[in-house]
Amino acid sequence: YNLVNYIAAVTREDMFHFAKAMLELQQEFLRQRINGYIDVGYHYTASTHMANIRQHGLLTKKDRDSQRVNSTLHGSVFGDGIYTANNP
Repeated sequence: YNLVNYIAAVTREDMFHFAKAMLELQQEFLRQRINGYIDVGYHYTASTHMANIRQHGLLTKKDRDSQRVNSTLHGSVFGDGIYTANNP
């Protein structure tokens, strides 16, 4: 299967939503004097998952189960976690 045909860019609304959430989290870290670093990570998923991610964020299977978030698990080769890349 050809990934080039499968990967599609997110909408402008999604980019705005995630940028706003990232900046708000960064401000919250500063407010609470948390020494942390916020950065962009690329998470590849089907566009059908975007609404769920916008509502709940990226969650591990353990977190999805504890919050009763319905989702489809597509792989965890290296264990339960959130898989991201540093470049598209």
